[in-house]
Amino acid sequence: RNMVGERKRRIASCSYPVLGVVVVIGAFLLVTNYVYSKAEAAGGEGKDSTLRRNGKTHGMRSHGAESDSTGQTGQELQQGTLTIIAGGELKDSKIPETESDAAADAMASAPQEQKESAAVEAEVAPPPEVDAAPPQNLRRDVTVEIVKLDTPIGPIEAKQVGDPNGIQVLMVHGMAQHLVWEWEDTALALAKEGCHVVMPNFHSNPGTKPGKNPKKVAAAISSMLKTMKEATGGTSPVLMGKSWGGGTALEYAIHHPDSVSKLVLAAPAGATPGEMAKLTVDPALLCWTRDDPSWGKAEGLARALPHLQTDFEDAGGHRVVPEYIPNIVKFVLGKSS
Repeated sequence: RNMVGERKRRIASCSYPVLGVVVVIGAFLLVTNYVYSKAEAAGGEGKDSTLRRNGKTHGMRSHGAESDSTGQTGQELQQGTLTIIAGGELKDSKIPETESDAAADAMASAPQEQKESAAVEAEVAPPPEVDAAPPQNLRRDVTVEIVKLDTPIGPIEAKQVGDPNGIQVLMVHGMAQHLVWEWEDTALALAKEGCHVVMPNFHSNPGTKPGKNPKKVAAAISSMLKTMKEATGGTSPVLMGKSWGGGTALEYAIHHPDSVSKLVLAAPAGATPGEMAKLTVDPALLCWTRDDPSWGKAEGLARALPHLQTDFEDAGGHRVVPEYIPNIVKFVLGKSS
């Protein structure tokens, strides 16, 4: 027994120093790991990170503790805010959260030129009353009706005005939803001269929302033009479009020239000189303002088509400006030079 007890005491006396060494090493490793993690956090600039907004994950790169995804210090990225860069300035256009994702989806699926057009249109603030009464001199003797148009894509909400037996005019709006009725003053002026004008709201049908499905939009336009042509005994309607609607109208007219008698384009998105040169619809009118952010394309497009008529105004931005109206009316009625 004495030998066994002596052996246990020797083993214990050897174990205590070993255990002490293990404890010291463990403590050293913990301290080292803590110091390293702090240093890594402080110098982590340029690491890949992920931003989650409105329930969606967006890849981004961090630019330091005081920078957001735009790389500008002190800018707070807020939920439901769509940041738009145009003309070198950073501008925040706040929209409801449910609409911000829809806008992003539409932008992602549109061609680059139409994305730029959408960015320009998004900066045009909606008027205090979108459906405010137009000037009295335009409302005289005409009534605007809200109707549902039957198309192969399903019903599409529209406004129509004027004599059903008059010159038929189809107007296509831009990409921004708050500018759906931007052609209305022009429509009223044409209606006063005996024309029949239809203004479809392509946002009213999920299949024809701007930037989503160009083929469905073209099918809807084709159906509308066919119905309007039949109403006048075979005379092709006048097709008009602004921005996204202008690019859409141009593309349609290039591929279906017999369906369009005249074409009016206001700052058409995505239009190139090469495409413009393919247009055989004659006459055609191009409208633009010199302070429109997309003005740089206008003169090149005008040179691409010898028979193209132009209405270039000094100011008004990316809008259907009142100065266009007299020339458009003359053009549609066949009085323009």
